[in-house]
Amino acid sequence: MSIFSKKEVIPEPITGIDTLRQAVAARTHKAGVLHALARDVAGARLSDLEDFAQRKRILPPAILAGLAKVIFDAQLDENDMLVSLNQKLPTPLCAANYPPRIDPKTSPYYSPPPRDHDAVLARMPRPVNSVPAKPKGPPPGWADGGT
Repeated sequence: MSIFSKKEVIPEPITGIDTLRQAVAARTHKAGVLHALARDVAGARLSDLEDFAQRKRILPPAILAGLAKVIFDAQLDENDMLVSLNQKLPTPLCAANYPPRIDPKTSPYYSPPPRDHDAVLARMPRPVNSVPAKPKGPPPGWADGGT
């Protein structure tokens, strides 16, 4: 097989356990953060968390659930994906009709658009990259987009 073959490599899906492992590994670099995490999660020991971050150990489901709750305020579902515990709908900060609609034609600063609108648009600078951005999917390891 040549190194230039067009065989597509399909990466492994990132599960919630992988996301937890990355979060614990990121906390190993600070002195007291991993100690505080071991203190906050019932049944977790510092050596277990260090081994989990280095992929040397698999933690029991109770400790994984505690880590998900403390780090992300989430839980693991049956597919080992993180599901947020925050199920409240967002509340608006103000009424739907605030601020009131304003008709720009009643403004004293209103000026009608030019008659040859296409000529004005032709003189305007164009963006460098006019390709629309792709919509982002859910973060890796989250089942419902992390909301």
